[in-house]
Parts: sequence; structure tokens; C-alpha cells
Amino acid sequence: MFPDGFSNKKLFTGALASVILLGSIFPPVFAAEKGKGPSTKGGVAVVDFQKVIAVSRRGQQAREKLKSEVFKRQREIEGYQQELERLENDYEEKHLSLSGSDWDDYEARFRARVKELRRRGEDVQALLAKRERELTAQLVDELKELTGRYAEEKGYSAVFELNAFPAAYADPKADITAAIIDRYDAEAVKSVP
Repeated sequence: MFPDGFSNKKLFTGALASVILLGSIFPPVFAAEKGKGPSTKGGVAVVDFQKVIAVSRRGQQAREKLKSEVFKRQREIEGYQQELERLENDYEEKHLSLSGSDWDDYEARFRARVKELRRRGEDVQALLAKRERELTAQLVDELKELTGRYAEEKGYSAVFELNAFPAAYADPKADITAAIIDRYDAEAVKSVP
């Protein structure tokens, strides 16, 4: 069942050593009394940054700002699409009326313009994706700094971001997401002139 030289005894010994090691690294988590949850002194917590960004005032403001930019850029893309439709209609009409070198010149200009409009549309979409990544990175940086201060204040040894390090199990009492949202909102209110 196991590879040569590997036995159930080795598996059991390894598992026991892991539990002992984890118990010595995170004693407040493993030694907590049933129903009381982990002690924050040297304890471990988890936070869900995606939820903080989705629910917090600052996250909502950032989303509204991005939506506004998306709306503006979407109109720009729609303008390109309308011009492409006009060009396609014109192309079909010209195809019937032009011939020879006139048609070749027109078709070359048509293809160059279509290519340019498509590139502009792709550039706008890439710009929006970049802007969203930058905004998210800015919010995550703010949240890391805030979470670090909160962890120091409360005595946590480590705080794991749930989306970066999915936990197989996390006691709901170890989830500080709501506290981070409250603190983030409070700081957002203070920063408004």
C-alpha cells in the first residue's frame, strides 16, 4: 500500500510530530478552551480582503469611480463599433461601384481603418483592466497596512488572507474581517475633509 520503507508507524509518527510542532508554534490556537476561541496573544487570525473591498465604504467608492470610468470608456468603444458598422456598410456599397486600382486603394484604406479601430477598442479594454488592477492593488496595500496595525494592537502573531491562503478550516472566531471593515470605514470617514 505504501512505498518501500514506508509504514503506518512512520505515517502516525509524522502526523503526531506535525501536531506537536503546530501546537508549539501556535499554542493559543490549539490550547484554547472549548467555546472560548483562540486567545489573540500570539494567536492567528484570518481576513477576507475581497469581502472588505466589496462591503467597505472605501471599496464601494473605488468601485463607483471605476464604474464611472468604465461607462465613459464604454461610450468610446461604442463609437468605434458604430464607425465599424458604417465602414462595413460603405464597404459593401463600394464593392459594387469600384473596380481595379480604385477598389484596391479603397480596400487597403478600409482594412487599415478597421484594424486601427479594433486596436483602439482593445487598448481601451486593456486600459480599464489595468486601472482595475491598480485600484485593487492600492486597496489591498491599504488593507495590509491596516491589518498589520490591527494585528499588532490585538497581539496576533499572524493574519492570513483567506483568498491568498485558502484554509481547510478556520474557526469563525478567528475571522477578523468584520473588525477590519469597521476600522477601514472609520479611517475612511476620518480622511474625508
